[in-house]
Formats: sequence, C-alpha cells, structure tokens
Amino acid sequence: MEKFILDVQLLNDEGLSAPVALPAVDVTDNGFVARWEKDFSGSFLFVLAEDVNFSRSVDSYDAVMLEDTSLVVSGLSSGTSYYYKVFAIFGNLVSDESNIIEVTTL
Repeated sequence: MEKFILDVQLLNDEGLSAPVALPAVDVTDNGFVARWEKDFSGSFLFVLAEDVNFSRSVDSYDAVMLEDTSLVVSGLSSGTSYYYKVFAIFGNLVSDESNIIEVTTL
C-alpha cells in the first residue's frame, strides 16, 4: 500500500492567521525590498503608505497581490519614511493585517 502525504493548511475557527512582516532589506535612496513570512499555501496583499495610519497610500503599491514572500519596492522619494503591511489571502478568506514595518529610504 502506498502512502500519500498531503500539504493541507488547517484554518482555525477565527480564519486565516495574519502573516508576520519582516524588516526591509537592501534599502536605497529610492526603494527597498519588503519581506514577510509564509506559512500557508496562498497569496498576499501588500500595502505601502507614507503614514503609519495608512491614510496616505503610495498609489503604485496600494493593494499589490502576489504569491512571493518579498517585493522590490522602487520609485520612492529619498530620505522618506514608509510603512508596509501584508494580508494573507486563501480563497475567499482574508487575514487580519500583519505587523507594520517602518523603513526610511536613504
């Protein structure tokens, strides 16, 4: 008899767990690489803003859908603080937001 191993993500009663955003790397005067952890088989929604309340989102990075655990962010202003967060998406489920990461371009 053959054994089959399935990669199954079990969701708790509260839905999908929020991802963990990691500090940005490769920070330059006009960008950086945003990173986060992945512990499920799904997608992410990335949001970038110029304020911690996310009321001034950066248009080209407002609600970017992707499956990777990093995103090269470019075309930003130098010497400016930016904030990013991510949401996990699995089918019709959307997690709470991740922790918020602040990064200042050089």
